Amino acid sequence: MRELDPNRLGDHLDRLYRAAWALTGSREDAEDLVQDTYAKILTRPRFLRGEEDLWYLLRTLKNVFLSQRRTLAARSISVMLDEETDPVEAPSSVQPDQAAESREVYAAISELPDDMREAPSLVLIPDLQAAGATVRAFDPKGMAQARPLLPGALFASDPYDCATGADALVLVTEWESFRALDLARLRARMKQPVVIDLRNIYPPAEIRAHGFAYRSIGRSMLDGEGLAEKRGV
Repeated sequence: MRELDPNRLGDHLDRLYRAAWALTGSREDAEDLVQDTYAKILTRPRFLRGEEDLWYLLRTLKNVFLSQRRTLAARSISVMLDEETDPVEAPSSVQPDQAAESREVYAAISELPDDMREAPSLVLIPDLQAAGATVRAFDPKGMAQARPLLPGALFASDPYDCATGADALVLVTEWESFRALDLARLRARMKQPVVIDLRNIYPPAEIRAHGFAYRSIGRSMLDGEGLAEKRGV
């Protein structure tokens, strides 16, 4: 048995926030839920038996969320009774659809492979949405796990469906299928031919030859990327 270190709680803030947003559906409510979770944990020392910090925090987050739902349900019942409306039996827990939703979210979290738990898309997509972007996503293997964690995102059937009508395409993962895209077909589907390659999958010269505006990571002076701009061409 070991004590949960309060000084390390911040290490898991991003993951808790993503889970909270998936449950509540809004940035503000997610922030409140995470704060309430931390406040509950810090009321007294917490001792764990062979459980990772993250899973304990997620379990506590879930319990706080469900407890708040039960409290709101009970308040609704009290108000109805005070107004002398027909009595309604108080639920013993959250409504079935809410409970099912919660189970789906946390089942998805617990089943995420290690690379999915660290997936930058789970941070990138909410940030883009907060900035006003409409995001359509595709992943060959991670769609089922990501769907409940990315409320508001649209999910495509393949890379070309994902690119249809897009103002920009962001490559976040290195699947082999993404390395073998038909670039001419991709270009024809997009509204604006902008590719942001966060994995440096494509040589700049190759993708620019198909008419794309292309940006990658850490290659501004390599393979010709950026040289045209610097020369004023």
